[in-house]
Amino acid sequence: MKRSMPIVKAAILLVVSTLLMSSCSNDKTNTNANNQPRQTRNFYAQDAASQLVVTLFDPTGGKIGNTIATYVDGDIVCAPLSAVRGAHHAKVSTLTETDTYPVYGFTAFDFRTDMVLLRVGKRNNSFSRSYPTPISPADTIFGINANTEGKIFRTMLKYGDKVTIAPGAAAFDNAGRLRGVANVNGDLVPMRDIDSLTARQTAQHASVYDLRLKTGRKYISYTKVAGFLVKTTMGNFKIRLFDDVPEYRDNFIKLVSDHYYDSLLVHRVLPSFLIQTGAADTKYAKADDVIGWQGPGYTLPIIENQKHFHKRTAVAASKLPPDRNPQNRCDGGQFYIVCGRKFTPAELDKIAREEHKTFSPAQRQAYTTVGGAPHLDGDYVVFGEVTQGMDVVDEISRVELTGDKGDRPLRNVRVLSISMILK
Repeated sequence: MKRSMPIVKAAILLVVSTLLMSSCSNDKTNTNANNQPRQTRNFYAQDAASQLVVTLFDPTGGKIGNTIATYVDGDIVCAPLSAVRGAHHAKVSTLTETDTYPVYGFTAFDFRTDMVLLRVGKRNNSFSRSYPTPISPADTIFGINANTEGKIFRTMLKYGDKVTIAPGAAAFDNAGRLRGVANVNGDLVPMRDIDSLTARQTAQHASVYDLRLKTGRKYISYTKVAGFLVKTTMGNFKIRLFDDVPEYRDNFIKLVSDHYYDSLLVHRVLPSFLIQTGAADTKYAKADDVIGWQGPGYTLPIIENQKHFHKRTAVAASKLPPDRNPQNRCDGGQFYIVCGRKFTPAELDKIAREEHKTFSPAQRQAYTTVGGAPHLDGDYVVFGEVTQGMDVVDEISRVELTGDKGDRPLRNVRVLSISMILK
């Protein structure tokens, strides 16, 4: 059953204009059998069902804001990116009802137009595709708003002027065809740009919370980066990345530039084996929290026929266990450093037999003289190595441990920062 819309929605949807007319004022009419006028069906763009109210929440469930979103596909709506970015999660409701529906996540975003596409749990199968002809200053376009009684009104806008329409709301022509969506600055983003964004959608949606890590900035070229300085509460060490693993190399440069690793814990230690960091859920973790399950919100593919292997000092990308990682991909942010022991030739032969691996002469030389973790080869991606301060890594690997798996440092070991060393 429809309910009257709260006043807060009316405030959000209010369109500033000098001319306000009812949605039926420009619609064609015909007559019924009793010769009484009746309205033809509403065009999509000027119908209440064409747009939703997006309510944004913080991690505690507290409301932090609202915006409007316009349908551009059956379960996809377009909303201002800057209005949504930073929220932990969101819900949607119609312009005239209070029932809420989930926002599953985003499928595409664009910083230039400040727009994001959201997959929502309220489907609309009557959405209208864009009108191909570009808008010109001579066109008359319209926006809609809703009052507290759930009535829809149409407002005439002049394209050449500043578009005074609520962020995320639709602009349409006199025939009801969708012509654009307003961003937070009151600029109308034309449908050619929104259609282009729609064409770039990913097959799977990502969490709204992951938008906080997205930036429109350009990152430094790897050709200018000599290495990285990792500062921890137990000392510092340096690493360098391999240029023949470009996706992992450039991703690490991006995360360091965005200060993703600052204040994260070394949350996992396996003595004489490895230390691991990069879990986003460790930044504010308490002693009894379950940690190590979150990264930056995306994964990277396993690389076949890798050149690099798990010798001591290797830096490699970690991944979730198979039950949580059916596609067998590496986490976008978590990594580990190998500080493993030396192996005998007989031990390598046994690993090769039991795990169906083949070790090259270079691998055998490294594992018998330097050490490492040979049983991990081929299953993870090695994308760098420690070049200085391996004694700090070894010291971290010897800390007292606790936790349900006995692999979390009893006293927090924290990555204070990771910074780039420029050439």
